[in-house]
Amino acid sequence: MPRERTERVEPMPAPLPYRPDPRVDLPAPDRTDLILAPLPPAPIPFDTGNIGNATMPAAEPSPVAPVMTGAEIDPRFAGRFQPDYPAAERRAEISGRVTVRVRVGADGRVKAVERIAAASDGLFEATRRQALSAWRFRPATSDGVAIESWKVMTVRFELE
Repeated sequence: MPRERTERVEPMPAPLPYRPDPRVDLPAPDRTDLILAPLPPAPIPFDTGNIGNATMPAAEPSPVAPVMTGAEIDPRFAGRFQPDYPAAERRAEISGRVTVRVRVGADGRVKAVERIAAASDGLFEATRRQALSAWRFRPATSDGVAIESWKVMTVRFELE
């Protein structure tokens, strides 16, 4: 007895998840509806106390922004910025950068150190100690008067 031939039917593959194109092309706005008209002139104030002889008020001086300068490394202490390489970090062959934010007082000394990024805790601690003990700056000024300010500094530790 001959066997019937059966065809094997493959199931339909599952549809791929829909992923929209991340770029969206928006139509350019129609600029024909914009009408640019000049602004009316501002009214001119005058002294109404003397009607027969109107005078313009004296111009008030415009406030001038203070002249600000940021803190800079004091060149006399430039050689004292690199901390000693911590022995534990050297043995572990850890190298990298430490970025800190330091509060520079009006006297040019570092008042506070905040960690921004560091390759390790040991490298940060060495940088913090060095900053508090040895770093000196020319302080920031506002109109020539020394003020406290923040400055971001990066120290690099590299194995030779």
